[in-house]
Amino acid sequence: MSGSRPQPRLRRRLLRLVPMLVAIALLALLLPKLDLGRVLRVIRDADWRLVALAVLVNLVANVPCRVMRWWTLLRPLPRKPVSRGDRGPTFGELLSLTLASYATNNLLPARAGEALRTVQPHRRHGYPIGSTVASQLMEKLVEAASMALLGLPMVLLAHATPEVRWPLGIFVGATLAGVLLVLVVAHRAPLEADTGPVEKAAAEDVAAARETRRPLGERLRALGHSARLRGKAFLRRLAQAVRLMNSPHVWLQSLLWSWGSDIADVATIGLCLYAVGVHLGVPAWCVVFLAVNLAIMIPSTPGQVGVLEAGAVLALGTLGVGRGEALAFALLYHAANVIPVTLAGVIALRRQWRSPEPERV
Repeated sequence: MSGSRPQPRLRRRLLRLVPMLVAIALLALLLPKLDLGRVLRVIRDADWRLVALAVLVNLVANVPCRVMRWWTLLRPLPRKPVSRGDRGPTFGELLSLTLASYATNNLLPARAGEALRTVQPHRRHGYPIGSTVASQLMEKLVEAASMALLGLPMVLLAHATPEVRWPLGIFVGATLAGVLLVLVVAHRAPLEADTGPVEKAAAEDVAAARETRRPLGERLRALGHSARLRGKAFLRRLAQAVRLMNSPHVWLQSLLWSWGSDIADVATIGLCLYAVGVHLGVPAWCVVFLAVNLAIMIPSTPGQVGVLEAGAVLALGTLGVGRGEALAFALLYHAANVIPVTLAGVIALRRQWRSPEPERV
């Protein structure tokens, strides 16, 4: 019995390595076809003024818009004040927490920084853990809808080439349909705030599936039942989020902030493309933006190193851009987004843990 316990742990560790191995495989496919000397020359000759402007756009437009989107979704949620005079988180506090979360995501795998955004609002302002998770789920829905709405005008542009229009059209249609389906299912799911019993039952099924003495059929049925229970718990959390934040004002305001963030990100892409001498139109910028976001959707390497570059090179390749210029752009764009935010986030991370605990009511 005791000898069989390390095997599930080993399998879990191996599963965590799968996204990283996929990223390494993508880079291995790209690197043999790249002229690294060409990449270095393009970076050396890049217009660094445009790269600096891209950094500025990211810091003063993209990040604050993301913070405002989250703030908009947090405000309707119920909470129990933890100190006298607690009026909820301020913009500055959420900005510091967001930067700390980004720094943790960039330095550690599996987007570990999201745990900060779950725990700190609960610890400092009395938001239930389920509510903070619900706000993050809603944030993903709003982000997906915003990206689709940003791509919609590009699909309708008459001068957009088929290479640009078709990928955008497929993404926009699938995303909007998916968001609508999730909202409908979430509204029909039973509204129960406490998903603990369901998640506990799912964990018990997983433990039963790992019991090597059981027949394979029973283990597979236990895994299937666990997956259904986890899906049920997810829908309940999502239903709670949708119903608590199901206000036209909240939806519109969060969508506007999300759209502002997307526009800033697309502008950053355009600036970095022009910096390396790649002159493409705004529809192509949107294609790169969508491709990069799809590539980094699944957590893999710290800071999504390699995954973002692979997505950008593949997207630009379909638009006729050489691999050398494409990789040079991807490296500059990635650096403009990650390095300044990570440096600011490390400082914010220290403040998050050094600041004193609020005085309890």
